[in-house]
Amino acid sequence: MGYPVIKEVIVLAGGLGTRLSGEIGELPKAIAPVGDKPFLSYILDYLVEQEIETVVLSLGYRWEIICETFGDQYKSLNLLYAVEKQALGTGGGIRLASDKISEKNYFVLNGDTLFKTDLRSLSDFFFEHSADCAVALKKMKNVNRFGCVQLDGNRILKFEEKAPRKEAIINGGTYCIGKSTLRSFPLETAFSFERDYLEVATDKKRIFGKLYDEDFIDIGVPEDYQRFITLNQ
Repeated sequence: MGYPVIKEVIVLAGGLGTRLSGEIGELPKAIAPVGDKPFLSYILDYLVEQEIETVVLSLGYRWEIICETFGDQYKSLNLLYAVEKQALGTGGGIRLASDKISEKNYFVLNGDTLFKTDLRSLSDFFFEHSADCAVALKKMKNVNRFGCVQLDGNRILKFEEKAPRKEAIINGGTYCIGKSTLRSFPLETAFSFERDYLEVATDKKRIFGKLYDEDFIDIGVPEDYQRFITLNQ
């Protein structure tokens, strides 16, 4: 018998876009314009292709704009919203949004990156390794903006800080986790998923990483944002 099929995703779309303010003004980073549509549309189109059914958008800064832009349906996707009353960080945002997840497991994606991995293969990997969290990884050259990952086979041993590197394996910001994974963190408490869960959990939890070759796009800085616009003209 095959592994369960995961149909729910949390997208972290609450970022301010401080470094992009000269490009997008006061818009939330996730809806930075790319041609005639917001960046988040590209993520949602990818999730449609992956046959996801429900997306919970974790929102904070100027959340009303995103709600008004997308409503409760995007193509075949049902859209739900988890709005932070105060900034909760990536971990607090996931923890809050996870209360709207109906199944035992779900995916998490960053709302300012596009990494078109095969989500079914990531969830199968998650179940195969009885993981607490499975992370989609990307091998990159000339890395200075991202931290890197140390592996022992598929087991993640350590998440290292940002530093100039000729080559590194980076965290692609796509995860498969269980609904109970963050239950030890109180609801509406601010914390970082990366620092306060992943970096700590490598010694205590089963954190595994799967490498993917797909292009990795991060629009968090103006140069990469403009590059993505150019690619989609």
